[in-house]
Amino acid sequence: MLRAIYKFKRLPENYIDDKREMLPKYPSKLRKKCGKFFPVMDRSELKLVNKRKQKLRKYYFFTKLPESYFILLPKKQELPLAYQELTPSLRRMFPFCPRDGEDFKEHMKELRKVYVFKYLLNDYLINKRRLLVNP
Repeated sequence: MLRAIYKFKRLPENYIDDKREMLPKYPSKLRKKCGKFFPVMDRSELKLVNKRKQKLRKYYFFTKLPESYFILLPKKQELPLAYQELTPSLRRMFPFCPRDGEDFKEHMKELRKVYVFKYLLNDYLINKRRLLVNP
C-alpha cells in the first residue's frame, strides 16, 4: 500500500515502533514475567519451549535461544543387548529371577537410572522351570 504512494527500498528504523529488547545472553537477566521459565533443566520441559519462546517474543526479539537457557543432563544410554555389557554395579544384579512384582520394579528402577529402554530383554531374566505334570 505504501509503495503505491511512496518510493523507498527500506522503511526507516523510526517508522516501526518496536519496544522489544534484545534477548539477554543469560536467563537470570530476563524480566520477572519470563524468568520463571528458564533455564530449562528437565527434558520433559522441552515440549513446552515453543510456547515459552512465544511469551519471550512479546518482550524480546531473537532468532535462537542461547545455550545458557538449557541446563540438561546428558542423555541416558540405550540398554545393551547383553547384560554382561552393563555397568559393573548393575552387572552383578543380572540376570535375576523376580521374587514378586515389587522386586521386578526395583530392578527396573535401578536400570532406568542409567539406561533408557521400553522393554526388558529375556536375557536379563532367569525363567522358572515349569514343573512336570506327571512326575
